[in-house]
Amino acid sequence: MASVKEEESGSDLKLAVEEVIASLSSSGLDLFFYQVDQFLVVQRRRFDALVLGEPFHSIQLILDCDSGCFRVRVWGKTEEVGFVSSPEESQQLCWRTFNRAVACTGFLANGPENDFVRLESPFTRSKARNCDVTFTVCGKSSYVVLV
Repeated sequence: MASVKEEESGSDLKLAVEEVIASLSSSGLDLFFYQVDQFLVVQRRRFDALVLGEPFHSIQLILDCDSGCFRVRVWGKTEEVGFVSSPEESQQLCWRTFNRAVACTGFLANGPENDFVRLESPFTRSKARNCDVTFTVCGKSSYVVLV
């Protein structure tokens, strides 16, 4: 497979970072990515939430290019872990993660104690116990503003 490099040991597979970046760049999504060690961090090019005047990247994808393991983080908490084995799979993962997806902010006020959980990170809020964490919007905007 052209998108995977075989390590000198012959047993480990490694995603070619350049090919993953090229695939993500051509995805049509407005994404920004940077590399830290073997990890490729992917997020929207612009902040996608403004809460009480503070900008946030609410959704991030962290891809370990040495192993293909990825983590999708919403509000700084890992919500999904899995594996990809090619740049094409990385692009599909980005479409699933970022295309029209919005992170649930919850409520900036306290909700009824039985139905809501109080969270302190990244800002004080309450969320429903059965919150889906992200949702899909039908319109063009995937930006949240809470004032």
